[in-house]
Amino acid sequence: MSFLKKALDIIGNAGKSYVGNMERVSDLTKNSEKKYKRLDDKELFEIYSSKGFFSKTHAERMVAYKELKGRGYSDLEIKSYDV
Repeated sequence: MSFLKKALDIIGNAGKSYVGNMERVSDLTKNSEKKYKRLDDKELFEIYSSKGFFSKTHAERMVAYKELKGRGYSDLEIKSYDV
């Protein structure tokens, strides 16, 4: 197998892996959006402001942020919330 063919195989596999990962993130975000629409504001603020080892993922925090913005909260109100 030539070097070029091997390099193209590696690139192709990496691309497939990347696309698969992006699909999983997209599915997680869609599921979070549905779930977070049912939560009250306090729970969404807690998700957005979670920090540390047991905090929510960045994607989950951004879904909570988006939902709070949709409910009429300003950036300042969301970012200054103290759990």
